[in-house]
Amino acid sequence: MVKKVFFRYWFPVIVCALAIFILSLSAIPQEIGLEICPDKIFHFSAYAALAFLFFRAFYNTGARPAAGGPAVRAFGAVFAYGALMEICQLLLPYRSLEILDIFFNTAGALSGVLFFNFRKRK
Repeated sequence: MVKKVFFRYWFPVIVCALAIFILSLSAIPQEIGLEICPDKIFHFSAYAALAFLFFRAFYNTGARPAAGGPAVRAFGAVFAYGALMEICQLLLPYRSLEILDIFFNTAGALSGVLFFNFRKRK
């Protein structure tokens, strides 16, 4: 039963977080020349998906703290993860910390939590 719960709810969280980790810390060749829009859309989408998966996992596995519930917990985890990824980028010579990325990470995390919350009410 524990394996089933892990693979159904927590494994997707780990896969999504790992994908974000790899993409966030990879060197992007200069030839690609990402414009501001696709980069920020990626940040928003990736962190919305991660927040959705975190909320889903917290909600369905009974990990509900007294204060805030799974929505606050999911948002906090994703916000902290996004901030950590930006700090890690600051330490790499080929990447940099961008405040606008943190904004889009946060907006995506909030959207993912709100989307799951809206979806579960239907």
